[in-house]
Amino acid sequence: MDKATWRQRLSYITLFIPFRLYLLLFIAGILLAYWWTGTQKPIEESAFAVVLTLLIKVAALFIVAVLALSFLTVIIPYLYFFWSRNRKKIKVHVRNSHDNARGQLLQRMEMSVSPLIRPAFGFLKYRFVYDGNNLSPKFSLAPLHPQRKIIQTTKEGWYFWPLPTIREYEVDKLLVYFEDIFQFFSFNISVRVNQSFFTKPRITARPEENMVPRKTEEETVRIEELRRVQGEYLSYKNFEDNDDVRRIVWKIYAKSGDLVVRTQEIFDPFASHTWFYCSYFDAIGASDALMMQTRGLTYFKNACWSVYEQLKKQGADVRYVPDQEISASHITGKEQQVEYSIAVSEWQQHNNLHNYVQAKDVSVLCVSSLTDVNDLAMSIERAGNDLTVVYVRLRNSIRKVYIGNWLRWLFLQEEKDKDKTGMMKWRLSAAKRKLRENEKKIAALLKTTEAKVIVI
Repeated sequence: MDKATWRQRLSYITLFIPFRLYLLLFIAGILLAYWWTGTQKPIEESAFAVVLTLLIKVAALFIVAVLALSFLTVIIPYLYFFWSRNRKKIKVHVRNSHDNARGQLLQRMEMSVSPLIRPAFGFLKYRFVYDGNNLSPKFSLAPLHPQRKIIQTTKEGWYFWPLPTIREYEVDKLLVYFEDIFQFFSFNISVRVNQSFFTKPRITARPEENMVPRKTEEETVRIEELRRVQGEYLSYKNFEDNDDVRRIVWKIYAKSGDLVVRTQEIFDPFASHTWFYCSYFDAIGASDALMMQTRGLTYFKNACWSVYEQLKKQGADVRYVPDQEISASHITGKEQQVEYSIAVSEWQQHNNLHNYVQAKDVSVLCVSSLTDVNDLAMSIERAGNDLTVVYVRLRNSIRKVYIGNWLRWLFLQEEKDKDKTGMMKWRLSAAKRKLRENEKKIAALLKTTEAKVIVI
C-alpha cells in the first residue's frame, strides 16, 4: 500500500480521537507547574510549606473539577445523540442554496439535524464525508433563524463549503463533533446521510452580445412579445416606387449610383427558437490534465451557463442540446434541468462535433480549445452564416505561474495544495503545448469565417 493511502487512513483514524491538543498542552503545563512548585517547597516544615501544600491541593481540586465539568458537558449530549442514532431517530437534511454570490468555489450549504443538543457552554462542529473517503473542512453552522428556546433539539444553519469543481457530489456521512468550552475534549459520531447535490455554474461578467435566433421551422410556437427581426436582403434593398425616399441610403448612392433603401425591422411572433449546442469533446487528449479537469472544465461550464442566461434574457425559447447522455428526470423545471446537465457534464471523446451538431437547427454553438479544427470548420460550413460560434479559450482559466513559485516547488518544498501542484505540473506538461497549438489553429479559422464569433 502506498504512502498516500496510509497517510489518508491515518488522518481519518485521528478524527475519532476524543482528546484535543489543548488537553495535552494543559496537562503538560500542569505537570511542569507541579514540578516547579516541588522544587520551591522548603525542606524544613514551616507555615509557608503548609500553606503552599494547601494551595497545591486546592489548585489540583480546581483542575480536576474543570476537567470533570468539561467532560460531563460533552459526554451527556454525546450519549443522547448516540442513543438516538441507535434507535434510528436521527434526521439529517442537506441541500445547497441558490445563494451563490460569493463565487463558485464557495457553495452555500443549508443543513438541519435533529434531535441534537449542544453541549453546555460548548460547541457543535461538523464534517461531511463525501465521494468515498473525502472529508470536508471542519465547520460550524451559522443559524438560519434566531434561537428562541433555551434547549433546542433541532439544529438548523448554513455555511460556505469550498468545493473544487462544478459537478455532482455524493454525501455519504455526517460527522458531528461535541466539544467543551475549553476544547479539551472532542467526541464525534457519524451519521449516514446518502444525499446528493450538484454545484451550480456561475454567470460570469461578459459584455452582452445579441445572438439572433433562427426563425422557427413550423409556425406553431408563438411568443408573448413580438421580436424584431431583419427585413429582406438583411438590411438593404433596391428602391421601389412605393418606398419612402427618406430611407434612401445616400452614401451607397454616392459610391455606386444605385438607389437602395434601408429595410425596416418587422415584428415576427414566431422568431422564437434558439437551439443551443455545447461541445465537451476533447480532440487533442489534454483533458486528462488536472488543470483541465478542474479549472478548465469549470471555466467552460460557467461560460456555457452565461451564454444560456444571455439567450434567455433576449427573450428567445432556448433549447439546450447536450452532447452526452445525462438523466435529469429527477430535476423539476426546464431551466433547472439545463443547469444540472451543464453542471454534471464532463470532457468526453466519443461524440465529436461532426456527429453532434445538426446543421438544420443549430443557432448557437459553444466550443472550447479542445475542439477539433476540421470538425469546427465543417460545422460552420454546413450551418451557414446564421450560426453564432461562442469560442471559450481555456487558457484564460489558468493564471500565470511566476518563476519564483515554480522554482520553490521544484527544489525546496513539497506543495500540498492539489490546485497549486496541478498548476506547477501544467507548466511542464505536453498538454499545455497541445492546447496552445490548437488555440492558434482555431483562432486562425474563426478569423476567416463569416459566421458571428464571440470569444470568451
